[in-house]
Amino acid sequence: MLHEYACTLKPINPKTKHLLPYDNQVVIGDQTNLIIEVMGVQHFKVVGFIKQAAKRHGVTPEEELAELQWRDAYKKQRALENGFYYLSIPYCTEKDESYKTLIDSKIHEMLSQTQQND
Repeated sequence: MLHEYACTLKPINPKTKHLLPYDNQVVIGDQTNLIIEVMGVQHFKVVGFIKQAAKRHGVTPEEELAELQWRDAYKKQRALENGFYYLSIPYCTEKDESYKTLIDSKIHEMLSQTQQND
């Protein structure tokens, strides 16, 4: 398990040229990698964090949210283009711990595909 800046895939924002680190990378074997992004409430709606960032960047909160969602989509695209599996875990799965099922299902899917390709 690798976290943020230790992840082997390091996408660069084409707009700002800044690094866009992933939350987690699970390494299974030599060539199977899973990127797991944990999406807090700020990835889905305007909250205090988004309002503060919007003020810092001189944009509306809606524009800031749209930019964050664009970065999320860009990071997902880069992971898939580079042969990584990708899993987004929404904040609402924390309450009932259903994120565990999401992770288990994704790893099962990955291992099934890996076995089919062997």
